[in-house]
Amino acid sequence: MQVTSHKDAVLARIADRSAVVGVVGMGYVGLPLAMVFADAGIRVVGFDISESRVAQLNAGESYIEDTASEMVKAHVDAGLFRASADFGDLESVDAISICVP
Repeated sequence: MQVTSHKDAVLARIADRSAVVGVVGMGYVGLPLAMVFADAGIRVVGFDISESRVAQLNAGESYIEDTASEMVKAHVDAGLFRASADFGDLESVDAISICVP
């Protein structure tokens, strides 16, 4: 029986697109990064402390000039992206990228 490391298991989940990635901070770095993961077919949970930003994102609306609302909406509608202000949701992700000042 082959034993794989946690790292290898996560990398395998990323490769087969079954991983869920968390991005903390939905600003000018975090939101575009989340969209890149979603573009690659990886499910993303975007975390932010601003309830209004979370609501906007879950409605498919971008507040970042370089990230089109149409892209956010397409990923929300496809189930590849959702935003959350509940940091308890971090328990459900395989990897986390922190994009805060």
